[in-house]
Amino acid sequence: MAGRKRAAEYNSWHQMKQRCENPSNPRYASYGGRGIRFCERWRVYKHFLADMGPKPPGTSLERLDNNGNYEPDNCVWATARQQQSNTRRNVFIEYQGLQLTVTEWARRLGLNAEMIFVRLRRGWSPEKALTVPAQLRLGAVDAEVIVKRYRGGLSQRAIAEMYGVDQSAISKTIKRATNVDDNA
Repeated sequence: MAGRKRAAEYNSWHQMKQRCENPSNPRYASYGGRGIRFCERWRVYKHFLADMGPKPPGTSLERLDNNGNYEPDNCVWATARQQQSNTRRNVFIEYQGLQLTVTEWARRLGLNAEMIFVRLRRGWSPEKALTVPAQLRLGAVDAEVIVKRYRGGLSQRAIAEMYGVDQSAISKTIKRATNVDDNA
């Protein structure tokens, strides 16, 4: 292959092998180091290519079962967005018979994903985290916490995104809380 650009499929195959078998590879710990292997058939590039077919533009090699091996029944060519829904770090929520990641639910329902994460960390049920309007949630939040975050260096915009509300709601909360402090 000297002097020629390697095929995208070859590069994917080569990187897969490196992740699984080369302890010097920076990504080995997340693959070979935790027991992820590739099937014996795929030791030969032409078999990998025959099983996977051409790599569509904008895709990369994806394992459907994130804990499973690289093998024909567990691999597809997937976009980055598809792969983001299949990582060990994802948090899944089952609601109304569907199991989706928090990010997918946020996209589907027009909510802020960070707000959903905050609600879940605070012990909210999945249904409540997905259905309670953001403005109602802000009314229940202790204004002192918002002021403390603001005084600690977080911008009003960042706090608003954290709670999934409009920045003006945070601004009003800070003004009310600091006016009470000033009048006390």
